[in-house]
Amino acid sequence: MTTKPCKSCKEPIDAAATKCPKCQAYQQWYRNPQFLSLIVLVPFFAFIMWNSGLTNRPTLADYKDKLIVSVVDENPAANAKTDLITVRLENRTGKTWKGPKFQIESLDGEDKVLSVEHANEYNMVIAPHSSRLDTLSLRIVPAQAVAKRRVTLTDIDANRF
Repeated sequence: MTTKPCKSCKEPIDAAATKCPKCQAYQQWYRNPQFLSLIVLVPFFAFIMWNSGLTNRPTLADYKDKLIVSVVDENPAANAKTDLITVRLENRTGKTWKGPKFQIESLDGEDKVLSVEHANEYNMVIAPHSSRLDTLSLRIVPAQAVAKRRVTLTDIDANRF
């Protein structure tokens, strides 16, 4: 009878043994019945992750034509250091979105850009097939007269839950 040392306790055991009679350690990791559950659970969790959408979240690029931003009202503030602009964000998708980021361009009468400002709305959530109004505070007031403002959506997150 040929022997080999146990991988766990180093006692001599039969060379064909898959389990040590002294310490009960399996000699090959894949022979341990506890790993059978791991072999079953890993593909199961991979299937769940794939179908839950965590691997393929929607992006703004996919739905840019269905998320529409329009200027509703412009109110110059009394202190002339900030202006207020009210925008409507319309969601024509079946998805919930959160945290939009806007780019506001102040334009003169000839559509020349006078200033550009970015605004983030971290707490804003837009439900599917709905619209939200939001008032943005502008910190940059151009020296020249502003004829109109153009607001575009630069980024938005898909709300998973």
